[in-house]
Amino acid sequence: GSGDVIQCMKEMVVLPLLYPEVFTSLGVSPPRGVLLYGHPGTGKTLAVKALVGACAKGHNKIAYFARKGADCLGKYVGDAERQLRLLFSLAEKHQPSIIFFDEIDGLAPTRSQHQDQTHKSVVSTLLALMDGIKSRGSVVVIGATNRPDSLDPALRRPGRFDREIYFPLPSLLDRTAILTLLTRRWQLPPTADVISLLARQTAGFAGADLQALCAEAAMNSLRRAIPLDDLLEDVEKKGNKDFVSSPNLNVNMLDWCVSLRKVSPPCSWRSAKAAVNIVPNGPLPSHLVPVFLWPMVYMIISLHVDERVVLPPVLETIAILLKEKMESHFGDSWMANIASILHGTMADCSKQKLEHEFETVFCGKGMISRQG
Repeated sequence: GSGDVIQCMKEMVVLPLLYPEVFTSLGVSPPRGVLLYGHPGTGKTLAVKALVGACAKGHNKIAYFARKGADCLGKYVGDAERQLRLLFSLAEKHQPSIIFFDEIDGLAPTRSQHQDQTHKSVVSTLLALMDGIKSRGSVVVIGATNRPDSLDPALRRPGRFDREIYFPLPSLLDRTAILTLLTRRWQLPPTADVISLLARQTAGFAGADLQALCAEAAMNSLRRAIPLDDLLEDVEKKGNKDFVSSPNLNVNMLDWCVSLRKVSPPCSWRSAKAAVNIVPNGPLPSHLVPVFLWPMVYMIISLHVDERVVLPPVLETIAILLKEKMESHFGDSWMANIASILHGTMADCSKQKLEHEFETVFCGKGMISRQG
């Protein structure tokens, strides 16, 4: 999946490094920095590995330097700045080259009054190296983070990171392709129907979450095929690890169902749920109902249909009731009719009838105060 992301990275990295004459003929400066951001497990680091492999196929050899965000930080004052200058100097010496900073938010967070002077100096050094008076030549800097808002704003301007590429959560087709790829080397790969069903049941899962799901399903099958407790007990007693042959694993639907129940919820679910639950809430005064009723309906149902969000139980119940009432009035086009109501393009009789039903739902769940 992520065809748009792959195409964008080719244009921003592969083309300037392997074919710089294209930009020279156009009279423009090639891009020199790319920031990758998105949910954890969506393939940012994996995409850079694939990118390096693609660059190795060109007629020019590309040097590759990788650093974790905290790798450059040392215990002595000035050590981090010296390592950064040495890294960029080495990359310029072996250009064309790529410098990859994974989890770059740990290296260059937003400068503030509460930060010590040493950390501010590290951020300032990185800013100067990425866009200083001296040109760094054919050196592309790639940064990856799942918290782009915590990066220093000066780092995200054009000239340093010319492009920010968002890695989205995989769609239904992407999840189908990922599950097929992860299970293709199994002794008995799941059928296309099973893969399609799993893809529909894993909305909001990133690639890493799907990998954990497949590993858990395989472990469930292994537990059925081999009594692990007896096996470990025999190994401890006899000390012989070669007497057990590798079984033929057959992952069935029960194994998949158990793994769906046992695996940790994806990061996208946890972050969205945390964001929804920290919003302060209370009953809406009745005199404000005419103003906020339809925006409340639109917001709750939109969060309900968003596969990344897990609503609190009360809001989930309200969303289901609201959705049922909209479907009973408008059929399959109910979502489009909410937007038309908000813009005042629906008949007043239908609107008033629905408003009365919605108020009843909200009052029954304590979302609207019965007193002014």
